[in-house]
Amino acid sequence: HSNSLSNKMGNSLLAVRGINHKYIVVERKTEMELEKIKGIIAGVLNIEPSDITPDSTFIEDLGADSLDVFQIVMGIEEEFDIEISPEDAERIGTVGEAVELVRSAEV
Repeated sequence: HSNSLSNKMGNSLLAVRGINHKYIVVERKTEMELEKIKGIIAGVLNIEPSDITPDSTFIEDLGADSLDVFQIVMGIEEEFDIEISPEDAERIGTVGEAVELVRSAEV
């Protein structure tokens, strides 16, 4: 419950602050999402979050197999309370793309 509350608060914050601060809030939110996603990936792949960058590819750079990617996607869905279609999940190649998918799903 606290997750959806913080999402709602984050979105209201964005609306309240208006255009001048909008980009700062969005950037901070994206950073938080990236950190959460890195934590999920690190947990599934048993690697250090510091080894993960937005440009990291799941399979080539991080050594994930299709089951790992499936577990990561499930972890992201649970953490952000979103649903990722199998088609979208198949298109996720990098950590940055996963963050973008979360951002577009939260709107």
